Amino acid sequence: MKRFCQGIQVAMLVAALWACFAASASPVPKAKVEAAITLQLLSFTEWSDQKSGPRVIGVFESSEAMTEFQIAVESEQYIDKFEVVALSSTTPSDLIQSCDAIFFDKPQDTALPRLIRKIEGQSIVLIGTFDQFLEQGGLVNLVQNQRKLSFEINMANSKQRNIAYRAKLLKLATRIVN
Repeated sequence: MKRFCQGIQVAMLVAALWACFAASASPVPKAKVEAAITLQLLSFTEWSDQKSGPRVIGVFESSEAMTEFQIAVESEQYIDKFEVVALSSTTPSDLIQSCDAIFFDKPQDTALPRLIRKIEGQSIVLIGTFDQFLEQGGLVNLVQNQRKLSFEINMANSKQRNIAYRAKLLKLATRIVN
């Protein structure tokens, strides 16, 4: 019953964020919506390890997204569940490998392939917001269709990284790539 209520909460949060984003005289910043949806997605993600303590989200080369993630993880819903670190192309491999998820808000033509090689075999969720992200090795892509923000999942890439998603989350995906 608790998981069902959480699924309802996810759907309501996405609907509420969308309503604010679409109807507000001053729209909610896209980075804020992306951070909120990413945290909800990660709440329904299952890693192969049984880590105790907060999951670490790396935000790759985006100060705007970093700010929104920092605000979001301080909310009562996520406190002690997630923490955020800033990543760049010069971040040491050990810090990158300590992340449970990495968020990309813009294409990284050369940095993304290098980073994927550095974390090969690691259970790290790669979340992006741009075309062809899943084809470049990403696991989850946030996509905007007209004024609606949704997500798609690459199950093959996820399985390679030992990442699973709860069924309720998969039902909400607009596209699942096998």
